[in-house]
Amino acid sequence: MNKFIADSIAETVKTSIADELTKITCMMSSMNTSLEKLSLDKTIIRESLSDIQARVTVLEESASFSSEQFNELKGRVEVVEKHVPITSTITDQMVVLQHKLDIMEQQARECIIEISNLPERRNENLLTLVEQVGTVIKVPITAAQITSVHRVPHASQTSSRPRNVIVKLTSRLLRDSVVAGSRLMKGRLTTEQLSIQGTVHNIYINEHLTLQNKYTI
Repeated sequence: MNKFIADSIAETVKTSIADELTKITCMMSSMNTSLEKLSLDKTIIRESLSDIQARVTVLEESASFSSEQFNELKGRVEVVEKHVPITSTITDQMVVLQHKLDIMEQQARECIIEISNLPERRNENLLTLVEQVGTVIKVPITAAQITSVHRVPHASQTSSRPRNVIVKLTSRLLRDSVVAGSRLMKGRLTTEQLSIQGTVHNIYINEHLTLQNKYTI
């Protein structure tokens, strides 16, 4: 009986020890896995730190390079300002150049007339209207003598007046004749004479001046 009990106790102890050893083995295996993971994480962290350090170095070098470039550019500007000051002579030259540009722009308009206060109508035929104007002022204008005709926007968007009509003719001589003919009418060129229904308005014809010349003439 005592031997049976001793054997049972020994078997139980043996089983318990085996179970504990199995648990310890599993724990050791888990710890090894964790240690390997920690080692891998440590390697990744070390590589990341190295990459960050490299980037910081590059940024420092770039900042230094940009600073050097800025200082160099600033120095060049100072040299230019020192040796090429903005003088009254340069300002005078700019005024002369602007005047020449204004003259060239006006010369480009030498065959163009501007008709103002001509009421706008839907589906209007500006070509026919210009021909009618020629008839009224006794300076015939044929379709073949009209290079282009169109309305232009107002300088002020709040204006309620009709948009002016710009007519490009084939010659400056014809342009001058049309302007002279309209002036001979002495303000008597009206919408009624062009068979435009509604309130009667005076119509004016002038050279197509640049804005600069409009303000100075």
